[in-house]
Amino acid sequence: MSRDLDQNRMSKKVEENVFFSIIIPAYNELELFSKALISVLNQTCKDFEIIVVDDSSTDEIQRYIRDSKLHCNINYIKNNPNRGAVKNWNYGLGLAKGKYSILLHHDEFFSTDNILEELYLLIKSWNYDCIVINKAVLHNDIPYTVRLNRAFIQFIVSRVPSFIYIMNIIGPCACVTFKTTGAPLFDENLKWLVDVDWYYRLFRQKRVLYIDSLFINSNHGHKNQITNNLDIRKQEKKDLAYLRKRTSFFCRLQLIYKLRSGYTILKYILFKGRQNPIYGIK
Repeated sequence: MSRDLDQNRMSKKVEENVFFSIIIPAYNELELFSKALISVLNQTCKDFEIIVVDDSSTDEIQRYIRDSKLHCNINYIKNNPNRGAVKNWNYGLGLAKGKYSILLHHDEFFSTDNILEELYLLIKSWNYDCIVINKAVLHNDIPYTVRLNRAFIQFIVSRVPSFIYIMNIIGPCACVTFKTTGAPLFDENLKWLVDVDWYYRLFRQKRVLYIDSLFINSNHGHKNQITNNLDIRKQEKKDLAYLRKRTSFFCRLQLIYKLRSGYTILKYILFKGRQNPIYGIK
């Protein structure tokens, strides 16, 4: 490894049998990143590795980890050049050594200190491939939660995950804890529907459990949020066109994509200019 790469990487030796890999793709927003990182470090279950793949345009996150002497607990990589969002997520997933992984974006954080412990106990007891937990959306640090019917979500994630293409009932990727081995990567040709497509491919033929008593907090409204830097309606059309080409014409997913288009039109008619009551669902 070259000297430059050495300077851009701070890591500890990770045990091969570590249970959780917590991947944090970073992009500027030091205040949000530090909140995400500390929420992991404060977990009562310590059987984890932290992987930070930093796509930031500055070195302030790198300096924060180095100067706060946190790097002994973190596998930190500063990308040079930047990889871009989805490629950076995949890069982080490729570094994971844990039995189970969580992709925690820099604007998300664990709501309580016992989440990994609760997930560990559930996995040890039932050996699920994926566990989905709830989310709380934060606007200016004010939480906004929506509790959808637990049985409904359990039915969707375990029986008909294709429904998630129509409506993202999951929320952010950090809500999903999944077996690292065999997990799909994100499709780098997608931007707006990249997470729902990943959920579908991840949940197929897997044992999935939904728990609504555990929460991931997700910050909305900050300047680097994807919704503030993307023409959502235009990108959604592009993503749907790509998915149609990627999928066999006779596949039932073609009908799902049409239903998605219908749902999108209805959503903009009903909630144009005001808050969607199921906020955060794409």
